[in-house]
Amino acid sequence: MISSAKPIITYEEEQQQWRHKMEASLGSKDGWLTVVGLEWLKQGENIVGSGLNADVKLPPNSAPELVGMIDFDGQRTSFRALTEERITFNGESGIPASLQDDSTEDGPTLIQVRSVTFFMIHRGAQVGIRIKDTNSLALQNFTGRHWFPVNIDYQVLAKFTAHDKNKPMSIENSIGTLTTISNPGTVEFDLHGERCVLEAFQETPDQLWLMFRDSTSGDTTYPAARYLKVPFSGGAELTLDFNQAYHPPCAFTDFATCPFPPRQNWLPVAIQAGERL
Repeated sequence: MISSAKPIITYEEEQQQWRHKMEASLGSKDGWLTVVGLEWLKQGENIVGSGLNADVKLPPNSAPELVGMIDFDGQRTSFRALTEERITFNGESGIPASLQDDSTEDGPTLIQVRSVTFFMIHRGAQVGIRIKDTNSLALQNFTGRHWFPVNIDYQVLAKFTAHDKNKPMSIENSIGTLTTISNPGTVEFDLHGERCVLEAFQETPDQLWLMFRDSTSGDTTYPAARYLKVPFSGGAELTLDFNQAYHPPCAFTDFATCPFPPRQNWLPVAIQAGERL
């Protein structure tokens, strides 16, 4: 009789599987390494293409000189095609009446021409166009993320303490504006004999998002921040595994809008675990 039980894997193997998934995600045809541009829209007409006079400049080797025109009135955004080449919108022909941005439930309208996809993002009072190219040099030259050796000592128990009121916190991001994120409480733990406290953020009910700097930042890890996602069931006890700390998208592209850790999330210890430079 053949057993259907799943094979038991070691802690080291579990971490390696997680790392392989992170590398596959980054190196995918839809990953951050394909992001090649970010242009902020001005009110009125915005020329889209690879030509010199384009307001939304697409990669010259991957897109026509003139693709179309984005009309932006501060609220509504629409697109007019100005090329005979095939353009799709969310994979289909036919220009939609207006473009959706990434704050909508269904996600942004994806406009594709050749190997380039561009779409609208909303960041505070700014509206921009993010540009991806599956032929990007960063994707072609990607050889993998880099990691510290797996060390189980960096898997630590922590205590979650909820704030009296779950008020959003505004924190600076990589483009110099403020990002507002739900801030349900703090996470407290001991590491290297130091008591550490981090403000926790939340995008989904079942997960906390920790962003931090430590003594390795700017030396062996990305200077601005590392991130850590933590499973969360609403209780006070948590397990933090810093072997799964990773660099934010802005470590790989200049065109991401990454939130940075607030000053109180700058830790006094060296966390030599997770992703490194």
